[in-house]
Formats: sequence, C-alpha cells, structure tokens
Amino acid sequence: MNNKYTIHRLEVEEQVSLSISCREYYSLVRLEIKQDEQYTFKVDTQGPRWWDMVIPTYGEGWDSILVTDKWKRLPGKPLFYLCGCMNDDDRQAFAIGNYLERWSSTQDGMLSFFANDFPVMYFNNWGTLHLIVKRLK
Repeated sequence: MNNKYTIHRLEVEEQVSLSISCREYYSLVRLEIKQDEQYTFKVDTQGPRWWDMVIPTYGEGWDSILVTDKWKRLPGKPLFYLCGCMNDDDRQAFAIGNYLERWSSTQDGMLSFFANDFPVMYFNNWGTLHLIVKRLK
C-alpha cells in the first residue's frame, strides 16, 4: 500500500473535490485514469487560493511582461496556471486553468496536478485550491 499519495478512482457521473497544493511539484492527490475516460475540471473560485510569495491567484494564474516563458514547466501559460500531468511526466502536461471541459487521456495512469512555475521556485509557494473533478464517461 502506498501511503505517500491519496488516490481517487471515479465512476461515471461521480465527482470529487480535491485540495491541490501549489507547493508540490506533482500533487500528492492523484486520480487513477483509464484511456478514453472523460473528465471535467472546475476550480472553486470562492474557496481558498494559491499564493506565489505575496501574489494571490486561482487556477488562471498571473503573468507579467517581465516573466519569461523559457523556464516555465508549461510554456505559453501564465505562472500559477493550474496544470495536469499524466504519470509525473511534464511532456504530458496540459493546461486546466479554472475550468476545463471534456478532457480525455490517451493512456492509463495516474493524473497529478501542479501550479505552472519555474522548477526551482516552488519553495515560495503556499496555499491550496479546491478542484472539483467529475467523470463524464
């Protein structure tokens, strides 16, 4: 038994609210996913939020012209954008933001989440988001 992770497996039409920490490189809360299942993700924007040192944000993150895309884990998306990742492989990372409808995986595995940040900057992150995940099929 693995005590490091909290793993959820959803049935069709079942949903769960997950607390996603922005300090974890890959979230310790996971979803067990099978190929071709379909999910919707929604951040509770009335709930707790993430903080990048002193900047509060929800799943859409924040950005500035002074911030370069070069070192972000998911280039092209703002800092602290909520992202998902299959099997702890950033090459399979995808953008979620505050809402993503009808996402499907191309493989079986474990889905984790992360705040899009520079890999060496997770030390100054704090807070959690409540992410509501619903399995559609």
